[in-house]
Amino acid sequence: MPSSFGLELIDPDCLDWQIDPDHIPEPPKCCGQMKCVSTSACHYMGNTYKNYDQIPREITGCSQVCTCNYGNVTCRDLCDPVPTIPPFDLQCAPEHAVIVTLPGETCCRAWRCATHSVESIPAIFPLPPVSVVAAPPTPALLPATYPATPFFGSDEQIREPHIASLDARTIHLIFSTPSLYQGLPGELFLRYTNDPVGQADPETWMKEVLVPMGSLISQSEWDHILTGLQPATQYTLQLVFTVQGTEPIYSPVFTYATMEEATTPPTTTPLPRLDIDAELYASEVTKTSAKVSWRSFSDYELQYIDGVQVKYTQKNNLIPKFSQLFYHDNDQMDLRDLQPGFTYTVDLVFITHENQTTKVTNTKPITFTTLPEEDPYDFEIGIRTGKVSSQTVELFYSGVPEPEVKYVNVYRVVYINDNERTDSQAFKIPKTGQDNKVFLSELKPDVKYVVWLEAFLSNGRKKKSNVVEFTTKAGQLPKPEKSEIDPKDRESSGDDYYPAMVAVALIAAVACLGFLALLLILLRKQSHAKAHINSSRNNASYDNPSYKVKPRGAVLK
Repeated sequence: MPSSFGLELIDPDCLDWQIDPDHIPEPPKCCGQMKCVSTSACHYMGNTYKNYDQIPREITGCSQVCTCNYGNVTCRDLCDPVPTIPPFDLQCAPEHAVIVTLPGETCCRAWRCATHSVESIPAIFPLPPVSVVAAPPTPALLPATYPATPFFGSDEQIREPHIASLDARTIHLIFSTPSLYQGLPGELFLRYTNDPVGQADPETWMKEVLVPMGSLISQSEWDHILTGLQPATQYTLQLVFTVQGTEPIYSPVFTYATMEEATTPPTTTPLPRLDIDAELYASEVTKTSAKVSWRSFSDYELQYIDGVQVKYTQKNNLIPKFSQLFYHDNDQMDLRDLQPGFTYTVDLVFITHENQTTKVTNTKPITFTTLPEEDPYDFEIGIRTGKVSSQTVELFYSGVPEPEVKYVNVYRVVYINDNERTDSQAFKIPKTGQDNKVFLSELKPDVKYVVWLEAFLSNGRKKKSNVVEFTTKAGQLPKPEKSEIDPKDRESSGDDYYPAMVAVALIAAVACLGFLALLLILLRKQSHAKAHINSSRNNASYDNPSYKVKPRGAVLK
């Protein structure tokens, strides 16, 4: 019969086991084998995930989260759907609205008012999404006029994009990608350089990722703002579009020269956006807490900053947490109630003054990892042999913390006879005050043994010690069982019991004779005690004439 012991260790995710009908018995697997016919694990895109495991974002894309749930992969959207037209509550006209990537996100987009002029763009189609990447602060953001209606190329290539300067350090690109790949996981990035020597090797250029690898390609028309460029500098640029399982698609290599730096910043128009590096850093990191600090802000920055909040997100957790609101002079905060061994991303959220439209963002969030939780069961068990005799051996073990009853439920010692290759086992229940020793007996002399110790821990796991070898000393073999005695020896040994058997028989015979004699005496005494009821001496009463009856017609004489 097949064994069902330990199936949960072979496949913990299996829900139903049955006998494998295709199994062919062959030594050493002569018995029937069990086969898993129903499992809670999930097979997704060539990989296997355990029950309740989250599918990596590189596979599912950043716009949704997928989880293995009893053999099925269930997904939910992370972002709210974007309507086809701008919402009515925007603080600008519909023709000035664009779809942008939300601050602090990589996938979720929403309608926002454009921070630059778009009046010269004919409103004959909805504007493509805009993704804004943080860059060093600029003294001014100058309005710029977009080119005429952009031309979106064919579905098989990427045409050279239309480019317009927003200021000396920022340019705006409008381009399209093949629409037939929309909805598939892939990657899109822009690489560029201003080094004339390194133009020969595009792999060394700077890279701006628009869609991370593995994310879903949600559109084919793109509107991207590239910041952090040098004023009055000529750049060489190229777009690279890759879909998983296909060859990359490259746009033509194109060049663009940024405009001159503005000489006098505007005094009346506030900045639409201010990007600063708060120089975040983490210190005093423990298992559940960390101190986050940042630099003091300059007087120029404090014109726009009224308050500060700390935003921190645990890795693989899409919902961030926020601290209480701090005054702008505060420069540190203690994060508490963190999870041990997890990675956190920390950023600052700036609250601007009332009636101020400038968007203030931090350009460099930080990450840190809390200290891992110490595992009290992270110990190694070692054994060594002690005194060895012809039939016994002492085993000493070490490495288990005190008290061992807290960590170990039972010990099992497994030892194998090297000649017969048969294994035996002995058990020990740990108790307080006992020596760390196990005594094995009934061994065979002059035989090599292999032994190890297995500890069944109180947390449900099992630990195995090192394997040691020993050889028992030479000596007499243990006394055989009665069934193993030779029949000839058994007959010869039976003669020793004959006199005793004769004596027992004589004693039994004498006892039987005595019992019969006693029984005969008792019967004779009982026969003498009987009364004579029909004796002749009792017939006198019948001779009395008074009792005699005279018959009719009789004559008395």
